[in-house]
Amino acid sequence: MGFWNRSEPTPPPAEQGGQVPTPYTRERMAQYMQREEYSYDLDPDGDVMTGFRGHGFYLLANGAEDEVLTVRGRWSRSLPADQRYALLDAINDWAVERIWPKGYIRQDDDGTLAVFGEFSVDLEDGATDEQLAQYLDCGISTCLGMFDALDERFPEDGNSLGTPSIDL
Repeated sequence: MGFWNRSEPTPPPAEQGGQVPTPYTRERMAQYMQREEYSYDLDPDGDVMTGFRGHGFYLLANGAEDEVLTVRGRWSRSLPADQRYALLDAINDWAVERIWPKGYIRQDDDGTLAVFGEFSVDLEDGATDEQLAQYLDCGISTCLGMFDALDERFPEDGNSLGTPSIDL
């Protein structure tokens, strides 16, 4: 017998000895940061601003009801506009082999190129603390992995314009 034709309904998580998912909130992201002893600030909306290994990160609540967790990281370096196609190739090479994070480029006001990594998950039905920590860890670590790959592909050889201010 498979799960699709089981005559008995699956008991709720609390009866299975597990945690019950609770609504996803910005406050829970801040609690995660406190538990992990990470330094962070809050923006005016209550979203978490932080950094890991020199890269800027936002932990956001998006969606019509703030039900979508988004981890958005910015690579610590900016490159000149003439590196656009090389950056796009590098991001595409990353995406061919991995599902996370989504990578993209934005052109800053000064014409330089910034690279972002983004991981999102819909938490409309809530999440346990363990699930939320797993999603946040996944988003942060996969962004850092992509940034490491970019560092290898674009060594600081004069093409880099240095570390940008954190403007996510």
